[in-house]
Amino acid sequence: MSEFLLSLLGERLVNGEKAEMDVQSLGAKLSLVGLFFGCSLNAPCKQFHGSLCEFYSRFKKTSEHKDKLEIVFISSDQDQKHWQDFLQEMPWLALPFKDRHKKVRLRYNINNNHLIGKLLLIRINVINWTEIC
Repeated sequence: MSEFLLSLLGERLVNGEKAEMDVQSLGAKLSLVGLFFGCSLNAPCKQFHGSLCEFYSRFKKTSEHKDKLEIVFISSDQDQKHWQDFLQEMPWLALPFKDRHKKVRLRYNINNNHLIGKLLLIRINVINWTEIC
């Protein structure tokens, strides 16, 4: 499974404090990864972001399965400052501000013209991803 996440997300993710996290360290404990496709300048996306933050915070505080879910933000922001400001509002991880997001967007057919805050859930540790990818 960690090979799947590595091929999809790359080796490192970042959080709002700009601290890096190794993608491989996520692999063993997770059952569900949410890919949050968004943009800081899109009003519907920001509204969805607020609801998602509320859910995520409540889930992480109260669920016995809190270590089984992680969300990764995949930005379509064109400006790094907008990306950084939006990332600081998030309790989850994000792809670094690079071209890596383009690969993930292409894989799941997400385009900027329809960007209103999309969350794609991927169930992992269930099947052999290397046979599928």
